[in-house]
Amino acid sequence: MLRIAVDKETDTQKPQRLMLDLIERKIRLRAHELYEERRDAAGSALNDWLQAEAEVLNTSILAPLYWRSRQGDQAFG
Repeated sequence: MLRIAVDKETDTQKPQRLMLDLIERKIRLRAHELYEERRDAAGSALNDWLQAEAEVLNTSILAPLYWRSRQGDQAFG
């Protein structure tokens, strides 16, 4: 019988990555809505992203996971 070793950390990381992808998609969609609300007028993509991020994370139980992932990205950046 073939046995496959299962890495517990990987089992945890996969769902977390999916949750992070979901929240980033929501932020991206909201940032695009903010852009469209300006009727494509010149503006700041960064300001749209930061506003969308604040709005989405304000109502998300995934906010702590998102912020931890961002801190980790900066540590390796």
